Amino acid sequence: MFICNKERKTGRFTVPPVILSLKGRWKIEIMDPFTGTEKVIPSELSSCGHWTNINQRMDGCSSLLLRLSPGAPNPTLHPPLVLAEEYRRYAEVQLKRVDMSESNMLLLDYAGYKLEDDESWNSMEEVLRIDNIIQSRLGMPLKLKAYKQPWSISEEERKPVAKLELRFRFFSEVKIENAQLVMEEPESSSIMLNGQAVTTTPDGWWIDKAIRRLRLPEGSLKKGENSLLIKVPFGLLTSVERMYIQGSFGVPSQGTASNFGPT
Repeated sequence: MFICNKERKTGRFTVPPVILSLKGRWKIEIMDPFTGTEKVIPSELSSCGHWTNINQRMDGCSSLLLRLSPGAPNPTLHPPLVLAEEYRRYAEVQLKRVDMSESNMLLLDYAGYKLEDDESWNSMEEVLRIDNIIQSRLGMPLKLKAYKQPWSISEEERKPVAKLELRFRFFSEVKIENAQLVMEEPESSSIMLNGQAVTTTPDGWWIDKAIRRLRLPEGSLKKGENSLLIKVPFGLLTSVERMYIQGSFGVPSQGTASNFGPT
């Protein structure tokens, strides 16, 4: 029998010992999957004689693995030694400073979008959903459906048929210097940050050689609201992916909104 306490809200070390009642008369062994050991633990019959009771500590997110064998409960056995730390709350921790060992990342995964010829912008949507929305609108097969392998698609079929525009908006509590935009296949895109053109010539890569770094113009990331506009040629093999801004900053998040903040 496997028993798990899935309580998370009250804290891991605040749950008192409990009495577990199992219907029937059982000899109970506790099995430790970490050490591979098994041990018979003390148990006793309830007053009505139809239940077997054991006394156990069940902290939040802890579990028990038990083997039940027909037999008389034995309350005289020594219980297994349970070591548990006791925690008390004295005060809230006030974080004064964070020293980062590497650059931080602002995830750009929600954007306003439209095709170049559209008059108005569509509301914010998750970037990976935008990919399927545009494919459906242009009558292309969706990524999640079976389709022929890319190597079998002719050069004519590969040509872009429209231009997709993505608009990311984010707020910064501080002025950011020496930041980089991180994205896949930037060479075919047109990029503007707060009205300034961003070079699409890669300045290295991040994690994977297909994920390129682009240096953002000095002073282009300003304190306050920022707008990043990216135009992407859209064709049968286009794959719109999440993007990132990399640099030395904090990233306070709330809901789907992430912004720049001090480190």
